Amino acid sequence: MKKLLLSILSIIMALSLLACGGKKEKKVANIFAPNTPNVYIGNNYQDAYREFIDAGFSNITTKQIKDIDAASEIADGTVESITVDGSSNYTQKTAFNKKSKVVIKYHTLVDYHVKLHINFPGNLLLNTYDVDVYIDDSLQETLKHGKSDDIEKELSMGEHEISFVKNDKEDDEANKINGKIKIDVKNDLEAEYQIKCESNDIKVSKKYVDYKVELKEGQVKVTKSAEDYDTSGKNYKKVISELRKMGFTNIKENILYDIIFGVTKEGELESVTIDGDDTFTRGDIFSSDAKVIVTYHMKEENDPSKKMEEKTAEEETTEDKEQQETLTVDNCPELADILSNKASNDPSYSSFASKYEGRTIEFAGRIDNCAPHGKYKTRFDYLVSAGDYDPDHQVGPAFKFEDVNYYDLNTDLDTVSVGTNVNIIAEVEYFDSNSELFYLKPISVTGR
Repeated sequence: MKKLLLSILSIIMALSLLACGGKKEKKVANIFAPNTPNVYIGNNYQDAYREFIDAGFSNITTKQIKDIDAASEIADGTVESITVDGSSNYTQKTAFNKKSKVVIKYHTLVDYHVKLHINFPGNLLLNTYDVDVYIDDSLQETLKHGKSDDIEKELSMGEHEISFVKNDKEDDEANKINGKIKIDVKNDLEAEYQIKCESNDIKVSKKYVDYKVELKEGQVKVTKSAEDYDTSGKNYKKVISELRKMGFTNIKENILYDIIFGVTKEGELESVTIDGDDTFTRGDIFSSDAKVIVTYHMKEENDPSKKMEEKTAEEETTEDKEQQETLTVDNCPELADILSNKASNDPSYSSFASKYEGRTIEFAGRIDNCAPHGKYKTRFDYLVSAGDYDPDHQVGPAFKFEDVNYYDLNTDLDTVSVGTNVNIIAEVEYFDSNSELFYLKPISVTGR
């Protein structure tokens, strides 16, 4: 029995030794970086990636730094840094294993926020199919026929292709009915496109592309397209007010005396051109002093060139004199009335502005407020009113000089500051009942 136990123990020990002896220690093969990081910095990351693969590394990660914009001078894909196992201080003699973590950081194009309005008017009978919307061959969504929608996406700087494809799984790729348009992404933007389904293709038209950029001094971005004005049916005065608020300063009127009878109203807008462009779209940028022509309709009977009655030389002389004469409280009772009115908003203000638009007025006034115009440091908005300065009391409308510099005031004062009593000569522009401001164009502001 004792011998049997010893034999069993010997067998167990032998098996244990055999098992231990059978486990061989794995050898880790050393590999080396193909080059130091400085060799790759400033070059394309794909070259570095391939060389690390060829050197035997298998755990390689690439990380993008999205910071290349239109002003950048570095190329897309330029290496910023390379680390192996968290270190960038290795050499070609530093030993690693194939599982060592390699991180390659490189610069690439910045992403911008893009908002697309897809205007999709439907057909009543034929070609009433749905439409798939792709950006760079990536499906964004399927539009039900006749249903407009918005798509918002981050896109890298550069040109992208927007495709509109008939939603039909039975059509092969070569025969797909589609329409395409390019969009240049160079900043955050908002754009509108209109699509129309036809039997052989999808018509795509651009309505506008509005880039979200900071304007330079003296620039104006239009907030409506020319076709929006052409079909608006608005009164020309409201349109002129809108254009002035945008920042345009050189606005001219063109009257069509063509209303005999019909649905066209007096003063109804016909068109707007800016710097000779009658196809401008929302987002277009112009100089603030670009020539803007507002064309509108009036009654044919009011056409001065067709009036049969001729005025006598005396009447013409009198009329010319009245037109040229500067309006003051002494020769114009209406001016005297509004300057003594204690209301901040009164119908007489609008009436006076409409009747005497473009005429010159003169009155004793004061500087009530002065503030920078927008972000500009040398252009200002002034609030002035009639009478001597009193911060607690004001009579007449609040007049405004908008977007002017010191030299526009033609002043004899060293500074035109709040509290100064002045003599004001200015051209009548318009009264805005919403803001309760009466806009004037300064001719001179002198001390008194």
